[in-house]
Amino acid sequence: MADVVATYESDSHPGKFYNICRAGDGSLYCDCPAWRFQKGKLPNERTCKHLKLYHSRLVQRTQAKYDGAPRMQAAAFTPKRKPALEKRR
Repeated sequence: MADVVATYESDSHPGKFYNICRAGDGSLYCDCPAWRFQKGKLPNERTCKHLKLYHSRLVQRTQAKYDGAPRMQAAAFTPKRKPALEKRR
């Protein structure tokens, strides 16, 4: 049984909803016609605007989570100076 991870309303048919689901193997799929009827592609190669929206929101949430996180300070770096060459006489 697949787990529904997100639900999006159709832009072209208000009141119609499409689900993003996680299959038993961990892959994501959408139950919209655009995802289901892609020919010549394996299920893990298919995409649709709902999956793209889901991934973009996931990235935004992940970035927001780490934006406030404390960052490690870089170690102070002092370049070593090469000894000055003496002028030849």
